[in-house]
Formats: sequence, C-alpha cells, structure tokens
Amino acid sequence: MSNDQTFSPLLIGGIPAAELRRKLYGHRGRLRNNRGILEQVQYDRAGVAPINQTPESTVYLTPDREHVGATTSDEFGDVWIEPTPSSGLRSVDFKSTSSFRGHVPYRDQNTRLAAESMIEARLAKILQVNRRIVDIRDQYPLCHYLDDGEQRETIFDYWVQLDNQMRVAIAVKPANRVRKSGILRTLKLCAEQGIGSYADRVALFTDIPASLDNEYNAAWILRSRRAFNQAEFDQALARIQTVYGSTRFHDLLLGAPSQAGRRTAIWNLIDEGYLVAEEPGRIKDLSWLRHNLTN
Repeated sequence: MSNDQTFSPLLIGGIPAAELRRKLYGHRGRLRNNRGILEQVQYDRAGVAPINQTPESTVYLTPDREHVGATTSDEFGDVWIEPTPSSGLRSVDFKSTSSFRGHVPYRDQNTRLAAESMIEARLAKILQVNRRIVDIRDQYPLCHYLDDGEQRETIFDYWVQLDNQMRVAIAVKPANRVRKSGILRTLKLCAEQGIGSYADRVALFTDIPASLDNEYNAAWILRSRRAFNQAEFDQALARIQTVYGSTRFHDLLLGAPSQAGRRTAIWNLIDEGYLVAEEPGRIKDLSWLRHNLTN
C-alpha cells in the first residue's frame, strides 16, 4: 500500500485524495497562477480594471508622523528608541523545526510580543487593531491550579486589558488540536481556581478568528496607522459622504491624486469605523464597503 493510501482515508474513484489534489492543482506555482486567473475573472465580471500600472512619476506617501516608533531628542536631533524585549514569563526558544517563532512589534507600548506559532503572530496583529484593547502582554499570566488533586501550572499566551478595565487571559491553539490538547479543561480549572487576581475571564483563540484573511486586514490597518495623513483622510471622508448604499473599494480610488494616499486613507476610514465591509474575510479592491451611518 502506498503512503498516500496509508495516510489518506478518503479515496475518490479509487484514487487517493492526495494524488488527486496533485493531479488537479499540480505544484504550488501552478496553484498561484490559477488563483491569479480566478481573480482576473472576478475583475472582468465586476467590470473593474485592476490598477496595476506603474505611474510615470513616483508619488510618495507623506505621513503626518515623521518617525515610526518611539523617539527622543538630544543635541543631534531625534533619536529612535529600540523596542524593549518581551516581558513574558516564559522564555521562548526561537529555534524550532515545527513552528514559526519570533517577535511581533507592539508599537503602542514600544515593545515586542513573543509568538511561539504563526497563529500567535497573526493574533498579535489582530489584537493591536482592536480599539477597545488598551494594553497587551505576552506569555502572561502564570496560573496554578489543581487537576484531580495534582498541582499544575500553565502560562497563557496573551493577556489584554479592555477600555472598561476588564482583563482577559488568552490561550491560543489550532482548532484541530483543541480537543486533543485538553485546553478547554485547563481553562475551566484556571477560571474556577487561580486566575482571579490576574484576569477577569479566560478566552481561547484558534486559527479560525486568527485567520490569514483577518491578519491581512489587520496588517493593512497597522500600516495605514503609521502612514496616516490628515489631508488625505479628510478627502476620502468627503468622498464617501457622496456615496449612497454600498460601493467597491476600487471605486473609491478612482480620481484620487495619489492612489497610494487614497488607499491608505480608505483603510484609515475602515479602522475608524466610517466604512464597514459588507462581507467577512479579506478586504480587497473588489470588496463592497458601506458607509457606517452611526459614525
């Protein structure tokens, strides 16, 4: 029996699923090409021409803030302050052959958040764009608890404080490992026994809310915050005031003196709540946006 038949319980027409996928999609490069073709079809059906031409002259973004991150001043001018190391209770070993491990910058506090997996790294960005969150800590807090009379301990992956002072200890697990890992029982015992002085509640995040699409949107929002320009923002805000109903992201770019500046401003409007996506998922040029009348 082949390896495919051993590890692939699903057979389609007598062909192992893994082999069928290879026949249909080929290597990754071909799959990326297929995605590009599909996206082009979507543009054609929407009657939208993608803006992918190189302009004749370069127009640079002009953010209101001259520096990214914290700075101080001395006799030589502004000096950049390096983000402080992670303050987590667990020392993360960044050498791993099984998962991504690294740091995600947390610019609001000018520090670094340690991530032991790609899901944690994605979640670190997503948490930063939530305007209700005023503070984030990584690898914190430490919880001691009893499990069937045995003393145990666990360190949460993240801890956040909301604008209403509520504190939430967050554990991160892939969705397909939640049941096997026993994390739900651990969270229940911690909530009942030993987390009260550190957090008001516990939460579990998986790769479903911390998805690639949500990370994509969060990364654009974080980038647009750094490149915020008040004049561009005001022009984009005036533009959406003339829109009734929903409009495509692409249509809001038309006629802008600077496509990059307008794109940044649109993401600022999404960040501020002036624009809301009609459907969940990755926000792209073909996405429908509506004006949030409550803002």
